[in-house]
Amino acid sequence: MLSRLLQKSTLSSLVLFAALASLSACGGNSSEPSTPAVVVPPPALQVSGVVADGMAWRNAKVQIRCVNGVSEVSANEDGRYDAKIIGAGLPCAVQASLADGTKLRSLKIGADKEVVVNVTPLTELLVIRLGHRDAGQFFDNFNPAQTELTSGQIQVATDEIKKLLKEFVDLSSLSDFVSDRLHPSTAQTTSNDPYNNLLQLLKTRLDAVSHKDLLALLTSSAPLPDALPFPISLIVLMPQVEVKENWTFQFTALTVYPAHLQLKRTPVAWSVVEADGGAIDPVTGLYTAPNKSGVYHVKAQSELKPGLSVLVEVRVRDFGVLPFYVNGALNLPAQNVVVRDAEMWRLAQEKFNLKLIGTLPEQIDFNQHMLLIVYHGQGASGCAGVKIHTWQSDTQSQTLEYDLKGNAEPDVMCTASLTYPIKVVMVRRSDLPVNFVERK
Repeated sequence: MLSRLLQKSTLSSLVLFAALASLSACGGNSSEPSTPAVVVPPPALQVSGVVADGMAWRNAKVQIRCVNGVSEVSANEDGRYDAKIIGAGLPCAVQASLADGTKLRSLKIGADKEVVVNVTPLTELLVIRLGHRDAGQFFDNFNPAQTELTSGQIQVATDEIKKLLKEFVDLSSLSDFVSDRLHPSTAQTTSNDPYNNLLQLLKTRLDAVSHKDLLALLTSSAPLPDALPFPISLIVLMPQVEVKENWTFQFTALTVYPAHLQLKRTPVAWSVVEADGGAIDPVTGLYTAPNKSGVYHVKAQSELKPGLSVLVEVRVRDFGVLPFYVNGALNLPAQNVVVRDAEMWRLAQEKFNLKLIGTLPEQIDFNQHMLLIVYHGQGASGCAGVKIHTWQSDTQSQTLEYDLKGNAEPDVMCTASLTYPIKVVMVRRSDLPVNFVERK
């Protein structure tokens, strides 16, 4: 009997305990507070970098496409951008755009959560080589979840670009086009950053034809050449020269040649075509005119490319223009002056406030020479000037023909020193009167 009572009491206790536990779980009368669930935010991907092509792309629109996230930000005045994409991961493709429609792209792979992705012409070439197609098409069709590029493939593509461009610019100092430090020049500041200097050099040396050939090689699956051929160029600064008999003239040429060549002088050989056309130093280009008037030719020959040369027309005359200019504004009307002695020349220099540029090509000897001054007059515009056309002298008369529109020609830069232009002409001495004839 007692045993049954104990069993019944125990069973009742168990039922009561279960009921109390159930009420407690349902938030019954228990005074114990519940513990809130901990919410873990998804990780963020930090993407930053610089958009530049030798100059910062200020205010460029930067679009970023990554695994599980996209972003669009604007670059600062110095081309820098920064984006934080919640829940995103690598790989990412980046496109930068200017207001005029110009675009550059870049690409980053890996597993980091804080990455540098520069956008430059070199990263554009890298994207083209990795995709073997136009970089714009690559970005538009980019699917980060299905991208299977490896760091090894990126290194191979980087080395291929360096190899192709070695005749244009030495890129060996760059290890990673995408993440190497880049501090570009801006409209306000000039940068001497190594990466930026290489971008500027590439911009000046990679011409349109070579760039087209480079893109064709990068998109092709065919074996690549050792290097993209460099188009050696030769430019003579003055394609036509006028010089007085027996005067000297310094010819100058610019030539652009492969980056790996370390030359101590400009690789140009100078020569005079006509046997009686004067003499020229073949290395320095210092020309001495013959003692008779005529039209002659000087040849600049590239020493790096046998088929490349430039001919310069040299007009040798019996008069010459001395390198004087007016140093400042003058309150004088247009006028012409004949100078036949040293005292008149001293007074003329004071009157017109004349200054010499460089040195005289020939010392003034008034026993042999006289000077003719043609002054434009005050109020002339910066593009107005004096141009001497002809000098005619015989036993009866002397005539200097000129015009006052001389420097208003295409491709001539107007400068403040031409605001009050003047020409000082040296001719053989004669006591005959001089006729100044203005060509209208």
